[in-house]
Amino acid sequence: MSFGDDPRPPDPQPAPGPAGSGLQPWSGPTWDSSPRERSGHASPGPVPTAVSVASLLLVVNLLLSVSVTVLALADFDQLARVALRHLAAGTDLRLARQTFRTALYVRVVANVAVGVLYVFLIVRLRQGRWRVWRRMVWLSGAGALGMLFLLTRPYPAVFHAEQAVQLVVLLGILACLLTPTTRAFIEPNPRRVPIGASTRR
Repeated sequence: MSFGDDPRPPDPQPAPGPAGSGLQPWSGPTWDSSPRERSGHASPGPVPTAVSVASLLLVVNLLLSVSVTVLALADFDQLARVALRHLAAGTDLRLARQTFRTALYVRVVANVAVGVLYVFLIVRLRQGRWRVWRRMVWLSGAGALGMLFLLTRPYPAVFHAEQAVQLVVLLGILACLLTPTTRAFIEPNPRRVPIGASTRR
């Protein structure tokens, strides 16, 4: 050993992978933020036609809700008469009328909130988000059942016509969401796909 040489052994170096394997020494943990990446599912490609149609029908559904609110405010007296006619005897009609008017104003605010929510849903659905797809399936199904119930209630004919159209729109959204092309476009359920597993067939 010559003068000045360090007597300490050199630090061990990580062993490379087998020749031809392309493996590199481990350089620390990596963090996957997307269930699509963890599952091996490819990034979403072009948006399927069914997803675009569902997005369009979602906007149509919002416009129908807004139109009903506008009609109810414009023709409040007739709608109130129809609604109050079916109240039980002894009901305070003045209070009931005021409650009915307040409910319409609440619906106006709700339409604005739903409009903001729909923008979020459309953007995330077109990105293939599974949780948004699931919410839209539940919302369209529940909305269709709600329309069926409203069709049995005493409303003027114009409102029943709008409710029937809205029922068809909601069923159309549900049908688009459940098509094979849409289900293939949506990322896999992150709760059911183990890390490192591949969904490709």
